[in-house]
Formats: sequence, structure tokens, C-alpha cells
Amino acid sequence: MNSSAQLVAYLLRYSLREKVHVQHKEDAALLLRHNLRSRSIKGYIKEFQENEACRLYKRKDSVTLYHNILSFAPDDKDLITDSMLKDITKKFIKLRGENNIFLAVRHQEKAHKHLHIIVSGTQLNGYSSRVSKQEFKHIKIELDKYQQQKYPELIHSLI
Repeated sequence: MNSSAQLVAYLLRYSLREKVHVQHKEDAALLLRHNLRSRSIKGYIKEFQENEACRLYKRKDSVTLYHNILSFAPDDKDLITDSMLKDITKKFIKLRGENNIFLAVRHQEKAHKHLHIIVSGTQLNGYSSRVSKQEFKHIKIELDKYQQQKYPELIHSLI
């Protein structure tokens, strides 16, 4: 299994609530799929790999997956709902590029809610989905503005 398959499997095992995570009182679930048809870990891995195989400009050091974490403050834990997280994730997808494959897993360890978002390294058209540091900074600022505007009650969870 290559590193991209390992990352997908690692993140998705949370959504399966493996016994090791339940013992540690962690709660997790698959929150959102974007441009994915599959309904299984093997299927997700296959789709990410097939998408990467369509990369137009191949290099040995190409990034096949991006792993983003959107984290929320423990003080806002009781205010955050799955529908809110799904909405924030959809906004992130819109800002990051809807022409990519996305897989989002909601994860909560005791008092801390966060999202693991896997983004394909290649867009559906075969071009790299890389964004510069400046572009990513802009995405974070815009996501923060959106969250402040739509969910002003999350005062402790600003970027």
C-alpha cells in the first residue's frame, strides 16, 4: 500500500469506529465526500489512485494527497453540530477548488472537535491541485470570514 492509500485508510478507520478508538472515548464519522462515487475505504483509495494516474505532468516528488485539519476550540464544542461542520467543509471545498476529490472525516477527542480533510493532489482535469502559501492564506482568511458571518457564536474558534 503506498503512502496515499495509507493516509486514506488511516483517516477512514475513525469513521469505522475501530475498537481502539472507542476505548479512548474518541468519536468520529465520515462527514462528506466530494467527487467520489465509492462507499468503501478500498473504493476511495482506488478513486484517489485513479485520479492521480491521470496527472498530466508527472514528477517523482509530486504530492498525491493533501491532509488539512480544521480545528475548533474546546470552548465551542457544545455549539458545533455536524450540519455546521458539513457547511464549513463545503465552503472550504468551494474555496480550495471544487475540481478536486475531497474526503472529510469529523473527529472528536474528548473535548476537541476537528475535521480531517483529504484533498487529491491532482484535479479531475489532470492538473496539479497545488496552491501557493499566499493562496492558502487567502483560503483560511475567507473561511474565517465565512465562519464569523454564518456562525458568530463560535467566538473561540477563529483561525
